[in-house]
Amino acid sequence: MSSKIEETNIFIAYTQICRRLPLVDLTSMPPMKSLLKSDTLHNTYMSLLDKQYPQMAISLCTTARRDPLGLWRRWGFQCLRAGDYPAARDKLEMCLKSKQYNQAILEEIINHLENCLPSFLAETIDFAELVADMKRKCKKQRLNAAEFDECVFYLTTYSSPVRLLQFFIRHSAISRAAKLALQHDYDIVYEGIIRPLNKTGRLSDLFDYINSNRAEIQIWERKLTDCCKLLSETGDLTSVYSVQFFLREYLSAAKTAILMLRNELSVKLQLKFLDKAEDCFKSYLEHKEGDETTIPEINTRISHIHLQRQILEFLKSKQIKDNNNNIHIFSSKTDKTTVIKELYQIDSVECLPIIRAIRDTFSLSYIETYQPLVNILLKAYPAGNISLWFPKLIKLLGELPDSQTDELLLTVCNDLKGEQKSFDRILAIMKDDRTKIKANANAGYLKNAYILAVNKKMREEIVWLEKECVKQGDTQVREFCRKYLQHNKPPS
Repeated sequence: MSSKIEETNIFIAYTQICRRLPLVDLTSMPPMKSLLKSDTLHNTYMSLLDKQYPQMAISLCTTARRDPLGLWRRWGFQCLRAGDYPAARDKLEMCLKSKQYNQAILEEIINHLENCLPSFLAETIDFAELVADMKRKCKKQRLNAAEFDECVFYLTTYSSPVRLLQFFIRHSAISRAAKLALQHDYDIVYEGIIRPLNKTGRLSDLFDYINSNRAEIQIWERKLTDCCKLLSETGDLTSVYSVQFFLREYLSAAKTAILMLRNELSVKLQLKFLDKAEDCFKSYLEHKEGDETTIPEINTRISHIHLQRQILEFLKSKQIKDNNNNIHIFSSKTDKTTVIKELYQIDSVECLPIIRAIRDTFSLSYIETYQPLVNILLKAYPAGNISLWFPKLIKLLGELPDSQTDELLLTVCNDLKGEQKSFDRILAIMKDDRTKIKANANAGYLKNAYILAVNKKMREEIVWLEKECVKQGDTQVREFCRKYLQHNKPPS
């Protein structure tokens, strides 16, 4: 029974509408019987709206107990396109009250006002008009004052502070965004201002505004400090560096720049971050003239930066674009000998000035500095030929004392157990008798070590050798040592 009543009401409303329509529009109206189809009914009241009979459309829609949301939206956007913004607000308010659709409709409103046509408008105009309208709107670079104010109205009334801030940033209204940001917590400032500015590389615009409004600077410093924590959590080190530098937290900014260097493979970008770190340290020294406690440490870090720049320039000269092995000296956990090994692998001769600088900077021993090079040469050339190439190497290095030269050879001997000929050739190059004794003992030639120690009357070495015999289980040579020590007691 109720459906019959509803159909009757629809027919009555439709009849009244048809009586009021001019003949030119009446001819396009569908037959009354077809109104019982849902699609036909929908198209009919939408058609009435497009023909500028909105009240008739609303009457038919409500009589048929249909949801008028789409009708209000369409009517509101017609007003928007016509520039009748007050009327558009009234119509669109009906849609924006709906919690289910309000954010989607709000997005369409802002897109429209910002000259991006929503897709549903394509249904209301023909294709040629749509294309022409889009071309016309795309040429527009900025919103006019009325469009801007409408966006602000809708975002203020129906959206969040974050979206309003993002709108201001999108349209370069930095001062409006900054004034609004002062009323909100740092997390809103981060989402609404810091992130969009950073995404477009315009954080400096905010810094310029803050510098020109010194009365607000303390408030902004607190907010930016808190924002910096969020930026760190997201891994956005570039923005962290920019904020820290602006806040004059130069030491923190320098650490961030070095961290960016360590996370980056490109040699070109690593050099860029290195310059940033040096700028921070120098700025710190300029602004901390009375603080003497950290100046030596800062100068040391600057010297490390210069050394790292040498390394990167060396890689660049070798046409190495990416520092894939991450050769850097900044971490205390970084084994400097690992850096040295990597440099030797690239060019064992041209890297020597840098190797010497690393040794001097970090007080490395000659063994730590040059042993990796000797190991590389041993892989390339047989140990049996060491007497041919080792003197040339020492001449190239040009700075090793004889004792350190022997220490290098000793480390080679340790790997030559059982290779008597190669061992003898290396032993012949050694100059220090104590090192020769140690080399023989380490290689298992304890008797040879004993004979050399006795011939040179080196009692202390025989004491050491006796202990070494115990470790290696050589009872015969140990007995030789014991008897020698009994008959050659030190003078009392």
